[in-house]
Amino acid sequence: MVRRVMMDTNFWIYLKNNPNKLEEFHRRVNENEVKVLFSSGNFIDLLKYHEQDHLSKIIAETVDLYVPFQSQEGRYYDISEEPASLIPTPIDRKAFASQTQMLDDDLALRYLFRTADWETPKAYFEITESIRDIHDKYGFENSMGYIFREYLEEGDDKKILHQENVQPKEFIRKMLELHRIDQMKNEEKPDGNDFADMEICSHAILTSCDCLFIERKWINQNVIENVVDRLTLDGPELYTNYNNFLSNSCIN
Repeated sequence: MVRRVMMDTNFWIYLKNNPNKLEEFHRRVNENEVKVLFSSGNFIDLLKYHEQDHLSKIIAETVDLYVPFQSQEGRYYDISEEPASLIPTPIDRKAFASQTQMLDDDLALRYLFRTADWETPKAYFEITESIRDIHDKYGFENSMGYIFREYLEEGDDKKILHQENVQPKEFIRKMLELHRIDQMKNEEKPDGNDFADMEICSHAILTSCDCLFIERKWINQNVIENVVDRLTLDGPELYTNYNNFLSNSCIN
C-alpha cells in the first residue's frame, strides 16, 4: 500500500542541514512505497529562507507530488508532478512553464524561488480579526455559523448548519482557522506563518496523508484533531520530533 507523507518547512530545512538524515530519509522512502508531498504552504514559507538553491535540489530529488493552492469550490483537490503548479494564477503558471520547459525540476524550482514575490495575503489578517471578534463576543458555534453563513438553513427557531453541505476543501480550511482562533491568547496577534501552516495542514488532510510533521502548536492545541473529529476521515499521524518521524511506520 502506498503511503503519503507531508512535512512542514522546518523539516525540509532540517534535512538540508543534516545530510546524513537526508540520506536516511531518501533510503527509507525509496525502499518502501512512500510518496512525499510538498504543499504550496511550504513554498510560501521557504520564500523567506536564504538558501533556496540547495533546497531546490533537495525538494526536486525528494518530492513526488506538489499540492498547489486550492480553490474552495468543488469536492476534488488539485495535485501535480510539476513545480509550476505551485504558482497561484493560471496566466503566470503558463508563462512560467513556457520559460522553464527545458529545465530540470531543481532548476525550475530555483528560478521560481528567485522570481516569486508571494506572501501571506493581507485579507488573511483582516478575516482573522473579524472572525476572532465574533468568536470573542458570541462563542465558537456562532462563529462557525458566521463563516459558513451561506450554508445556513432555517430551523424551527434558529438557523441550522448541515456541515455535509459544505465543500470539503472549504470546510477543512475554515475550520482549521476557527480552531486556531479558538486557541489564541487574548494578547496574541494573527501570525502570517499560521497561513502557510494551515495550507500544509489542510493539504495533508485533503490528500489523505498518512503522516504529517508539523509545528508543535498545531498538535499541542489539538487544532488538527478537532477538525478531523468533525469529518468522516482518518487524519494523519502527527509528529514534531525529527527522530520519531524518521523512524515512524509511514516510511519503514
